[in-house]
Amino acid sequence: MDLFSPIVEVVKLLCVPLVQQIVYLRDLEENMNVLRNKIDELSSRENDLTTELNRAKLQGWNPKDEVNNWLKNVNEAKNQVTGIQREFGENKRCLKGCLPNYCSRWKLSRRSLKLIAAVDELAKKSSFDAGITIAPLPETAQLIPTSSLVGNSAERTFKRIWDCLMDKEIVSIGIYGMGGVGKTTLMKNVNNCFRDAKHFNIVIKVNVTRHFNLKRLQRDIAEKVGLDLPENNDEECRFSLEDVGIPKPTVDNGCKVVAVSRSDGVCRMMKMQINIRVDLLSEDEAWTLFQEKVGKNVFVASHIEDVAKLVAKECGGLPLAIITVGLALSQETDIRMWENALYQLRRSIPGIEGMEDKVFEILKFSYDHLENEKIRSCFLYCSLFPEDCEINANVLVELWIWEGLIDEMENKQAEVNHGQVILNKLKRCCMLDSGDAQDVETVKMHDLMRDLAIKITRHSPRFMVKAGIGLKEPPPDWEWVEDVERISLMANEIKILSCQPTCPELLTLILSRNPLSQITPHSFFCHMHKLTVLDLSSTPIEMVPESLSNLANLHALILVSCWKLKKIPDVGKLKELRVLNLRNSSIEELPEGMERLRKLRILDLSSTEKLERFPVGILPNLSLLEELSMLGSSCLWSSNEAEMMGRRIQIEEITGLTRLTSVNIDFADTPSFSWYVRSLQQRVLRLNSFCIHVVNSDIVALYRQNLIHIRGSDFFSRLNIFFLLLEDTRCLEYVQCENCNGMECLIVAQDDNSNSLLLPRVHRLNIANMPDLEVLYRGPMVHGTFKTLSILEISGCPKLKNLFPRRLFRSLQSLEHIEIGDCKIMEELVEEDDGCTNDERGKGNTVDDDHVIKLPGLQSMRLWSLPALKNICNKTLECNSLIHIHIRECPHLSKLPLFINKPPSDSKGRLESRETMVGCFGVGGSRHQSTLRPILHRRGRI
Repeated sequence: MDLFSPIVEVVKLLCVPLVQQIVYLRDLEENMNVLRNKIDELSSRENDLTTELNRAKLQGWNPKDEVNNWLKNVNEAKNQVTGIQREFGENKRCLKGCLPNYCSRWKLSRRSLKLIAAVDELAKKSSFDAGITIAPLPETAQLIPTSSLVGNSAERTFKRIWDCLMDKEIVSIGIYGMGGVGKTTLMKNVNNCFRDAKHFNIVIKVNVTRHFNLKRLQRDIAEKVGLDLPENNDEECRFSLEDVGIPKPTVDNGCKVVAVSRSDGVCRMMKMQINIRVDLLSEDEAWTLFQEKVGKNVFVASHIEDVAKLVAKECGGLPLAIITVGLALSQETDIRMWENALYQLRRSIPGIEGMEDKVFEILKFSYDHLENEKIRSCFLYCSLFPEDCEINANVLVELWIWEGLIDEMENKQAEVNHGQVILNKLKRCCMLDSGDAQDVETVKMHDLMRDLAIKITRHSPRFMVKAGIGLKEPPPDWEWVEDVERISLMANEIKILSCQPTCPELLTLILSRNPLSQITPHSFFCHMHKLTVLDLSSTPIEMVPESLSNLANLHALILVSCWKLKKIPDVGKLKELRVLNLRNSSIEELPEGMERLRKLRILDLSSTEKLERFPVGILPNLSLLEELSMLGSSCLWSSNEAEMMGRRIQIEEITGLTRLTSVNIDFADTPSFSWYVRSLQQRVLRLNSFCIHVVNSDIVALYRQNLIHIRGSDFFSRLNIFFLLLEDTRCLEYVQCENCNGMECLIVAQDDNSNSLLLPRVHRLNIANMPDLEVLYRGPMVHGTFKTLSILEISGCPKLKNLFPRRLFRSLQSLEHIEIGDCKIMEELVEEDDGCTNDERGKGNTVDDDHVIKLPGLQSMRLWSLPALKNICNKTLECNSLIHIHIRECPHLSKLPLFINKPPSDSKGRLESRETMVGCFGVGGSRHQSTLRPILHRRGRI
């Protein structure tokens, strides 16, 4: 027994690995199936991740390194799987094909198991709980729109400030001067110079108002450097630059602080190392600026010039006063008007503080010379917003409309257009400034202009403006005077409003952006019979006083983001109500009396997720309704009468509303949406805005005013909704399509429709993540198509081989920016076409047989991740405005057939490339290379 024990043990040791080797042979097919399924799942995750990254890239975000590494490892794993699958398919055999090659199968099985483990590991790492992107590094300085400096004195002051900033020994600078002297313009010009200069990593500009909040100031600075500050409830928190990652300025660390104030005392108090005064303009500089604003043709008559010089002198060398008075008298040729202006300006007497009182009189002269009383009222209305506030232009115009400052017209769009005209007039005469926001139009009031408005409204019309000043308690009863017309308490810290105001003349009451949870008593609104606009947006109000029901003259009830509001009182008596906005509230049921709001034009119930039901019969009574928004509401629209219970609304409720121009609703399913589209027939062409979400499909179509945004999955392979809804595309200015499976072509021009213009006004076309898109344009050439297109952005289209036919590309005369990326099989941007058909020639389409395509407005070209791209075009592109070329991951791009008559300016032109681009200018030889040389060598990255 003892003799065999060692032998048995040896056999046992050999059996286990031998069995394992046999298992390898036996399970090869199963292992390959498992591997195929797992790599398919991993590829799906990779595709989803790539889609997210492409969308993030469009917003300027960058993938994290760990995500890039993961994608690289996935690609390697896919290549290995492809290789092993190819070997498995070859079915190798031995002994002249008599037996399977067991050695090869054994190796394949072992490799497949290792790959399965590797794929499993990659799948585990694909969650990226901390996110897949990081914010891009902030620009050194954000470009701020501003005017140029006026006069030699301003240039000298600018140079002195710049020299101090460049001096390593100076770490703090104070800039002071009276209001309207041009301090802000100076600093905006300084800021913009830092965009090209590389002396600092980042330039941060923050505004400090008279009623500033330390925490808010610290948060503003933190946002500029991309730092998230923890919430701190300590009201007495001390401001610290160190807390937001900015060290105290010293000679060693290179940080600098510039403080700008009206008072030199502030600069001294802050112990600024150097204080620089911004002086008034000299008499000659003032006269030059005044002439520019009035128009030199006015001074042909010498007798006007003599009086005009005296008027300019009365402005005291203050740029803001000179500009506003000059614009008020622009193109005025009546000597009597000039003499009257001089008389009015001379009446004001300088106060103890020097110019301040006189400045107000000068600015009031400009105010008095506004075209009419309604425009003056629109200007004063802007003072209801907090100091230094970026006022959303659309919101402002709508408030003007609802208060009646803009005459009622045939529809809201006409009123908005008129409001925009007024807004532009106020900006042109410098009563309002353009805001700094990039993504939305905003306006601002110069602090002196706001002070002027506040001063005017202390008497008539009387306002009570206490916006954004940190109030924790409401104004005392005695401040709610009987003749007050507008009250703004927005953006404060008021939690309870408890008083019984008697304000029979009150037209507008703005209480938004307060932690306001309660208004008492219930009779609060009883003595506000003329109230026209009530704004309680962004408050945690739980209940609106019952006296709301008696506001018979109310035009707009704005309760946006009142997230605790579940119910509002009866609205049946609000016969004049035009706007009811309950967006993002917790409303559970519609208020009583809705069906009696026969003048209602806008109803917004978007994101009302707790709305239980929408009673039948309300909407057909709202015959003047123009805009209906219910996107994100719990109520869905359906054509199935059997489902008309609870949170379902019958589509027929809105088909009879002939004035509707904007529809934003959720459909229960695709058949319901199709039914709605068919029911509209011709009327759909009158909609200038719609937003449609089909719940049981992937489509989301958005057509807002002049924009259409289509996002979906396979909906377009089942219903050609795009062309059904867009038979008339003349109003579109911005088209965006993304994530639409099944869409092979964006635009199809029909033979019988060639006389109609296709997208004649579109200025921006954005296509992203369209997996099946093969061509952008198909069919005969329609004259005028894309004639105003200025921005073309395409990414994530793996089946797109080129952009446009050459005959269409020639029409892109307005194109300024083109960006193409992540199109795997794109070989060239411009498709060669030898000519048009005879039919097309008969319809006026001709082909230019020369070898040059002119794109006179093209300024920027970005090409990235185009592995198959060999050429842009077989013809020469003449681009005389080109200043920026960016090329990345285009390994086969052999030539850039670009021709520029003159090189770009040294300050702007550049070519950025990660590939070797020397010698790529294949058409035109050395002449083209020489004109592009300033671009090629400026960045040193060729």
